Amino acid sequence: MGYKNTGKMQFQQSQVLSKFMNSLKNNDLESFLSAISKEDKAYIIGAYNASLDENENVPFETFACEFLKETQSIFKEYIDSYGVSSSVRYYNEMEADLYLLKGVEGPITYIADSKNIVMKLNLVLETALSEDGKLLAEWKAKVLTTK
Repeated sequence: MGYKNTGKMQFQQSQVLSKFMNSLKNNDLESFLSAISKEDKAYIIGAYNASLDENENVPFETFACEFLKETQSIFKEYIDSYGVSSSVRYYNEMEADLYLLKGVEGPITYIADSKNIVMKLNLVLETALSEDGKLLAEWKAKVLTTK
């Protein structure tokens, strides 16, 4: 699946990025679970339920921490010092990629084409209905079930 368009990062996208990266830095399972997509959470819950026969004494939080650790290892070079491109590439209105650069200490402005090694973070726009029937939309990180 290719990109349909490119745009500037939205405030909510930067918020979920910050929450996600801080959850990795602080080893915060609750924040991690609230920053990732429903699909990623379902993946963790499904894996936990499948393991219950073998690991009946393992609490869900302990099991889920393994996925947090796995994600920390993927983003290890970016957790403490990263920058993010102000451009977002959209597959469609509901899915996009942000690009993280490692070792960034301050703003960078490029005046010519450049090549940098980046880490892609996939975001999905999840929707739900509020109790009063309003449509809610929220960007979430999709890391465990990314293609």
